[in-house]
Amino acid sequence: MAQIVSESVLVPSEPLRVFVRQCLENAGLSSGHAVLVADSLVESNLRGIDSHGTARLPHYLNRIRHGSINPRPNLVYSKLGAAVGRLDADHGLGQIAMAGATEEAIALARESGAGWVAVENSSHCGALAYYGQQIVKADMVGILFTHSDSMVVPHAARQAFCGTNPLCIIVPGGEETTLCLDMATSVVPWNTITNAAMEDVEIPGDWAVDAEGNPTTNPKDVRAVRPFGVTKAPTLAS
Repeated sequence: MAQIVSESVLVPSEPLRVFVRQCLENAGLSSGHAVLVADSLVESNLRGIDSHGTARLPHYLNRIRHGSINPRPNLVYSKLGAAVGRLDADHGLGQIAMAGATEEAIALARESGAGWVAVENSSHCGALAYYGQQIVKADMVGILFTHSDSMVVPHAARQAFCGTNPLCIIVPGGEETTLCLDMATSVVPWNTITNAAMEDVEIPGDWAVDAEGNPTTNPKDVRAVRPFGVTKAPTLAS
C-alpha cells in the first residue's frame, strides 16, 4: 500500500519494543499481552507498514484511558463445529483477540483440515500479516479479514459508505518465497491519512475527499478515502 514521505528519525527496534511494552503495561495490560502488542506494532514498522506501526500507540492508550478498550480482557472461545469457532474478545485490544483467534483456527485446521474463527467485541488489530505469519509457521494457508467503520467513498459518490475492510492472503513457500498479500480495499489505509496529518504533509489529490466530496491534498480535511482500483478522481454527479 502507498505510504507518505516525510522526514524521519531512525530508532533501533529493540529499545522501541521495550518503550511500547512499558507504555502498555503502565496502561494496565498484562506483561504477556503488552509484549504481543508491542511486537506487532514494531514488526509493522520493520515491514515498512508505518500506517499500522507504533504511530497507533497514542490512539490505543487514549482509548484505554477513556474506557473504550479493556486492558485486561477475558477472552472466551466457543467451538461451534468441527472447523468453526467464535472468540469473544471482551473489548480488549484487537492484537490480543486476533492472536488468540489465529491459534484456535490453527488448532481446528490440524483436527479437521480447515479452521475458521470469528471474533466479536474487539477493536483495531493492526496489520493482518502479523497473524498470517503465525499461520505460515504452522505450514498452512491463511485468509484473514476484518472490517471498519464507514471510511471509503464509493466510486463517483460524495460521502463515505464502505469500510476499508482489510484482507490478507498468505501461502507458505520455500525459503524467502512465502506469498503474502496484506491490503485495504481503499487506495490507502485510513491510518496513512492519519499519519500524514500528524506529520503535517500533503497527500496526493486522488487519495481522498473532503466533507463536500471534493478531492483534497490536506489530510486534516479528509472525510473519506477512495476505493482501490480508482486511478483518478471521478466526475461527481450533480
